Amino acid sequence: MIAVDFKETFAKVNKKIRAVISDQDELICLVKHDQHELEKLEDVMSLPMNIYDVNTVGSSLAKENSSTSLNGNFLWFQLFIEVFLRMEHTATDFLELVNFCKEIYMDNTSQLEVINEFQQNYTYSRAVFWYSREIFLYKILNKALRCQNLETLIAFRTFINDLCNQLQNLQEDAALRNLSKITRVYRGQLMSNIELERIQSSISSYISMNSFLSTTVDRDLALFLIESAATFVSAPVESALKPVLFDIEIDPSSSRNVKPFADISSQSYFQTEKEVLFM
Repeated sequence: MIAVDFKETFAKVNKKIRAVISDQDELICLVKHDQHELEKLEDVMSLPMNIYDVNTVGSSLAKENSSTSLNGNFLWFQLFIEVFLRMEHTATDFLELVNFCKEIYMDNTSQLEVINEFQQNYTYSRAVFWYSREIFLYKILNKALRCQNLETLIAFRTFINDLCNQLQNLQEDAALRNLSKITRVYRGQLMSNIELERIQSSISSYISMNSFLSTTVDRDLALFLIESAATFVSAPVESALKPVLFDIEIDPSSSRNVKPFADISSQSYFQTEKEVLFM
């Protein structure tokens, strides 16, 4: 809640009031900032994943998901995305994506304006910019990846390919310019007890995140996102979630054998977030 020209003394004792603002421009700026933060927090509060158990040993969740089933899901989804990356793409594919998004937002004038802007100005070399802008593309694509919605993913096939290729190019460019290699990144996350148990019972297994994985080289920023997430959720929801900091160590020598990742700061819509994006 943002109070406009309100008594500050009351605001101090009411935790739901974020700020007391009398200037209209300042209010608009803060609302835009908070909207961006909320969209980031949606990402922080959801991290669906597939796990490949190399020992084919079921976890304590095996009552619902056998290790064979979990391994099948892991391999199937990896292969499904790999098909997109090997396909030939045409201008017709792009038009299909635009029309697909317009149909979803047919009653949302502001989003339709952005979709029209996307249709007129998009180029394959700006995929990271459009993804990081966190508008219709970011929302629809990540939801589809998390839910493994095949219809939506097929519509997004050309954009997924462009985004992957740009990450690959950024990674290769950093290597050619001898930039310091990224060896450690962080991600703040709220997770349920079931999700935590699933990870804890999967030591030595392969874990695949069902989305583009957003991380940062700034540990304090990752911690801040966890703290911010807790302030936006209700008490019952907060009590059911645990704050988790992923400390991810990257082996630079393995970069040629894995899906691409890169520091997207120079290409991102929000260039101050020190973001490293994983395919």
